[in-house]
Amino acid sequence: MRPDVVSLVDSLIKEYLTFRGFNAAIRHLDNDLKKEKDLKFKVDKLIEEVVQCVDCYEIEKLRSLWEFFNTKVFNGLSEEKSRTASQFENDVYKLYLVNCVNHKATAKCAEFFETMIGFLRSNHQWTEWFAIPYIADAKDCEPFRKYFSKKWQEAFLVSLHNFFAISFSVVAMPLLTECVNELMQADGTSNTPNETRGERSASRSRMPSGHSLSEDLMDDFAIIAQ
Repeated sequence: MRPDVVSLVDSLIKEYLTFRGFNAAIRHLDNDLKKEKDLKFKVDKLIEEVVQCVDCYEIEKLRSLWEFFNTKVFNGLSEEKSRTASQFENDVYKLYLVNCVNHKATAKCAEFFETMIGFLRSNHQWTEWFAIPYIADAKDCEPFRKYFSKKWQEAFLVSLHNFFAISFSVVAMPLLTECVNELMQADGTSNTPNETRGERSASRSRMPSGHSLSEDLMDDFAIIAQ
């Protein structure tokens, strides 16, 4: 899908809301767009945000971010890939806790367990991890040793990046987005969200007098439906 399609759909929706006078909806849309979590599915930006959550001890934000991934991205994966996604989730929380231990952020360790108790309870992967804040040399002990390794941490982020890229490539787009994408591909135009209404009108005015835009659109949507 062309990278400008999502932005174009956002623009079309805002134009429609403006036409209908739904000013409150426009304000909410603008606010959501400023803090959107999907970041247009830009994997590099997502990885940066995950790393920032770990480095800055933002466990609530990290948990919220991962809930978004589970709901919007990983929910359509195969059973095998779903298990992989689950393992990545466990590992990113372990990386978070290791960062707390490395920097002797005792209060952040306590906050982590308080915040994540629902996720950790009855999770066999975390049975031994409840003791990590009280172990003097946790980085030298199993099962924690590998998570303190820079080599493992770097490999984990590369693997996570690749997994995100694969997962996002199969995410089903909303029907409106798919329709706009199909039309743009079929039309071969370079319309962008920044194109003004006047430019679109001028383009239409250059069409032959017998040309019907609505007929073309109906034909295009008929092709999409097929």
